[in-house]
Amino acid sequence: MALADAKKITNKNQQIKVLSVGTGSFLEKKNIIEKFLNIFFITKLFTNTVLEVNSNSVNDLINHLNMENIHYFRINDTFNDIKTNLLEKDVDVLYKIKDKGKKSFIIRENEIKKIFNII
Repeated sequence: MALADAKKITNKNQQIKVLSVGTGSFLEKKNIIEKFLNIFFITKLFTNTVLEVNSNSVNDLINHLNMENIHYFRINDTFNDIKTNLLEKDVDVLYKIKDKGKKSFIIRENEIKKIFNII
C-alpha cells in the first residue's frame, strides 16, 4: 500500500497528502445477465460488498489507525441522473460520466490547489 511506503520514508511530523479520485456513484442499471444473476442473492451481496469495501477502505483505514499526519482528500460524487454499471458500453453515457467527473474536479480545484500548495 502506497500509504505505508509513504509513512516509512517520512518523519513523524511530516504531512502526507493524498488525493483520491473515485469513479462516482450512479444509479444501478441492470442488464439481463445481472437480473438473472441477482436471482442468486449471494452473488449480489458479494459483488456489492467487495466494491463498497474497496472504495471506502483507505478512508476507514486512515480514520481507524488515527493517522493524523495524513491529509486524505477524496472526490467521489453521487449522480442520480445517470443509470450505469461497470459493464457500460454506450459511448454517450460514458461521455456524460466523463463530463460529470470533470465538473466534480473543477468544483474542488481551488481546494485541491490549496491542499497541495499550488496556489
